[in-house]
Amino acid sequence: MPAYNHESYIGEAIESVLEQNFSDFELIIIDDGSQDGTAEKIREFKDKRITFLRQENQGAAKTINRCLSLAQGEFIAILNSDDIYHPDRLSLLLEKMKDETNSFLITDITLIDEKGKTIEDKYHWWIRWYERIKENYSLINEPLTVLFSGNYTVTTSNFFFRRSLLEKVGAMSEHRYIHDYDFAFKAIRANQKGFYFYREKKLLSYRLHGANEITGNKLYANFEGFHFICDQLTQSLPEGFNHHVKHLRELATIIVKETDESWRNRFSQNNNDPTPFASQRTDLAFYLKQYKSERKIYIWGAGSHGKNLHQLFKGFGIEITGFIDKGHDTFSTEIQGIPVHSPSIIETNNSSEIKPFIVIGTMYVDEVVHQLVDVGYKAWEDFL
Repeated sequence: MPAYNHESYIGEAIESVLEQNFSDFELIIIDDGSQDGTAEKIREFKDKRITFLRQENQGAAKTINRCLSLAQGEFIAILNSDDIYHPDRLSLLLEKMKDETNSFLITDITLIDEKGKTIEDKYHWWIRWYERIKENYSLINEPLTVLFSGNYTVTTSNFFFRRSLLEKVGAMSEHRYIHDYDFAFKAIRANQKGFYFYREKKLLSYRLHGANEITGNKLYANFEGFHFICDQLTQSLPEGFNHHVKHLRELATIIVKETDESWRNRFSQNNNDPTPFASQRTDLAFYLKQYKSERKIYIWGAGSHGKNLHQLFKGFGIEITGFIDKGHDTFSTEIQGIPVHSPSIIETNNSSEIKPFIVIGTMYVDEVVHQLVDVGYKAWEDFL
């Protein structure tokens, strides 16, 4: 169970595991640097089957992977700290695993709101989407094919699989929003006959609320999902179809370019100051992914803002070369394996043919902008 800032929900999540009608399990909970009362809520539970660890914030995928590395059982289930297992989930899925051809199971889902109340409105956007994709599954009944039309597994909370499958396909990818989608593709592609969608009974309550990672950042999530699907199409279609996928990516590039132009126009009243743009993280990720991928990227600021930007970029597959901070001596020489440099590095790199691209991730924006401009860096072209 990965946990992050879910003090309002994690108690229900833990109780739903402890109250299963199957009791022979271990529950590994890792608090991923929560800044609310999540850790205190976890400590209220004294069950000997619970192993509780805390860490600095590393993101959902890395936290799940650490949980997976610690798990001892033959069968592995994941539950996010805002979702709820139904009481007979584990026992029914274990019974299904008696068929040794099965290796990856998911179940039908109940949608609940932030207060835990079941959402039954058939016109609710999520229910309409979910019912449509389940209908596709019933009609086509080819798990991998249907996965291209949407992630009907929905969430890692819905995953129940054999350890042997994990050993075969590997850990969760470090996508920020679609690590569940990626794992589903890998698992089903590895053993399509071993996949089973348990629709006889709803065995998971999936909570939709304002702090959901994906609902709070729909543009990020869809952007990441689009390129992921393009990658999967490239793997699955005959080579002759690759130019179609390339065309889709080109269309996305045009959309992003138009988005970029609209932001430039919006902020022209600020004397072309790019810093408001940089504060809009959706557009920032778009911009870097499409236009600055050939440049070395540095984040100016090794504090919390800079680290958060780094986590965002990792989710989009954007690699950074280093951090820059005038207080570099007070930080470690590295942050998650990435070096921290003094500001003098911009003068060193300025002599190179292609300047590195600087993303400002500190509250001292004016000071940093002046330093960059003084050594020849240009807004938009060389920094944001």
